[in-house]
Amino acid sequence: MNNKFKIYKLFAFAALIMFFLSMGGCVNEKKGAPDVKSYRILAIGNSFSEDAMRYMLDILVKNGAVPDDVSIINAYIGGQDLAGHASNAVRNAPAYTRQSFGFNGAMTTTSDVTLLSLVKEKDWDYITLQQASHHSGNPDTFDPYVADLIKYVKDNCTNPKVKIGWHMTWAYAQDSTHSGFPYYENNQMTMYNAIINTVQTKIQPVADFDFIIPVGTAIQNARTTDLFGDNLCSDGYHLNDFGRFIAGAMWIKKIYGFNTDVFDSYQALNNFNLTIDHIITIKQCVDDAFSNPFEVTSR
Repeated sequence: MNNKFKIYKLFAFAALIMFFLSMGGCVNEKKGAPDVKSYRILAIGNSFSEDAMRYMLDILVKNGAVPDDVSIINAYIGGQDLAGHASNAVRNAPAYTRQSFGFNGAMTTTSDVTLLSLVKEKDWDYITLQQASHHSGNPDTFDPYVADLIKYVKDNCTNPKVKIGWHMTWAYAQDSTHSGFPYYENNQMTMYNAIINTVQTKIQPVADFDFIIPVGTAIQNARTTDLFGDNLCSDGYHLNDFGRFIAGAMWIKKIYGFNTDVFDSYQALNNFNLTIDHIITIKQCVDDAFSNPFEVTSR
């Protein structure tokens, strides 16, 4: 009996060790997340990609990423459209600011760099394109620049397996005074529907796109809620911190495949607080956009 008791204690102790190891060392595996340490992401964009990427590392670090091992970079020119990016690429213009995003929403910048230097900088796993917000629902502004930029990325990226994605941006706040809003009759839903229709006709059929990040739908979903309403912009078109967190969560859901359950414990972010009600609502809006990227789910 004494030997049996000793064997029982040995197995119990081993089981306890395995439990604590699983809790501490295998967090990502338990949640079904991929290796967050290995991903390198470059956006060819403007201030809208800056908004979307601002808090991505905060979410990733919360879920086991090592900050120094994750690269989240934005090739930034304020308000730049597809035509401008294509022209800069051809001219090799040193017109970009390299924005690198860190923990707590921190950003470091390097000015006067070329798009070529950024595309060749790393073996990027993901590179995204987007249209300037005011043109995002105007299909006449997409050709031939989408094809030109895809070719440019494929010709110059050092990773032949790079995945190319489209960042689907959001409609303006209903009270926005942006100079491009009259194109959409100064109506938020008119703008949202125009963005959806343009993505479906100009982006979705392009075989070279591996994925579409439906941030515009996640934001529009949140606007249907009593918690957020039409209060996700800081100036009528750029996102405030709540909007930025929704956008970052949408990027991570689409790129990393995280189930948004991983956001449950994320209570504090930079200089503002996310309550459990915010987290639950964000999860629903992001998951709904992931499942139905081209339609609004009202809550």
